[in-house]
Amino acid sequence: MTIASQPIRLAICVASLVFAAWQAEAGTQIIHAEGRAAIAGNNIAAARQSALAEALYDAAGRIRMRVQGAGNLSTQGVLKEESNVVVEGLLKGYQVVEERREGTRYMIAIEALADTQDDTCTGDKHVDLDIRSISVRMAPGISGALKAVALASLARSVDVLSSSGTFRVSDSRNLVGADGVPYSSFDSDRYTTMSSGLATNEAGYSLSGALLIERSRSDSLTLHKTALVAQLSLKLRDNSNGATIKTIQHSVTIPLSNRVWGTDYDYGVPPSADLSPLWKDVLGELESKLGCQPLRAKVASVEDGKILLTAGSENGVREGDYFLVQLSGKNRNAWQVLHIESTTPSTSYARPMKATPAIPVNSLATLLN
Repeated sequence: MTIASQPIRLAICVASLVFAAWQAEAGTQIIHAEGRAAIAGNNIAAARQSALAEALYDAAGRIRMRVQGAGNLSTQGVLKEESNVVVEGLLKGYQVVEERREGTRYMIAIEALADTQDDTCTGDKHVDLDIRSISVRMAPGISGALKAVALASLARSVDVLSSSGTFRVSDSRNLVGADGVPYSSFDSDRYTTMSSGLATNEAGYSLSGALLIERSRSDSLTLHKTALVAQLSLKLRDNSNGATIKTIQHSVTIPLSNRVWGTDYDYGVPPSADLSPLWKDVLGELESKLGCQPLRAKVASVEDGKILLTAGSENGVREGDYFLVQLSGKNRNAWQVLHIESTTPSTSYARPMKATPAIPVNSLATLLN
């Protein structure tokens, strides 16, 4: 060991001790991972970057990795099994603890801090959630004033869903086409064209459905009871493929009257047509389903090695963050790590850390840290 290398190793040791102190946080642990890459043309910098990408991928895979299987029947009747490893780990940070040249390869070892409990979600990421067409259906005999209350509740839904800070909510309920018909989440191609100016993230999620308001009656020996029942049924969909992730259903009952039989006397307090509990219940389900998932973004464009992602600073993306892209099809099991160089409120610019594979437009990327 040379005299010049001693301060470097000492600094790494001190940084490791500080890094290890973070392990006391609930639901976290330190993961040791390594990466190696070939040195081409004596380009140490490129090899080091590729080795770091390998180490980050290794660390993420140790947190959460699953295997997708698929069976294909050939024309000869032979069943061919294929599998695809999907890495979904979320890193909170990392520290390089060792790096060196090993002949024609470069090695980097890191210690990564990771969340290990699914019910413990930290960070300041904000998932894009688009509220699309939600119809309001009123049973016959319900006053226009109560319908106005229902419509006002829909308008306030954006504020309720934004209140937790987990979601970056956009309101597209009133978006209509040239024919005057609202776009639903089923019309994904038409909707994407119309909403291009709304900064809707194709890697985010959307809500659509219906609010049904009916009158109910339940009588007793002495009272004639009537109430308003509001039922909210929503589909949570993945914008990247249109698939329904979850059906969310909640209802709230609002007393209208408790009239004593044979009289005009109404027993009880004046009714309050408050539908906000519906949206608070929806928020709870959304946070449970999406709050612990890694932030996603789509590759919007690739030009001169620079990659544009559909998530930015308002989503919690910062310069220096890393995104993981896993490819399918012919490039099954191929992956690339993207390093964020700059951000705007709704987009980010990144560069790949490895020479290959190339990243096609519309690829899905997940935040590593």
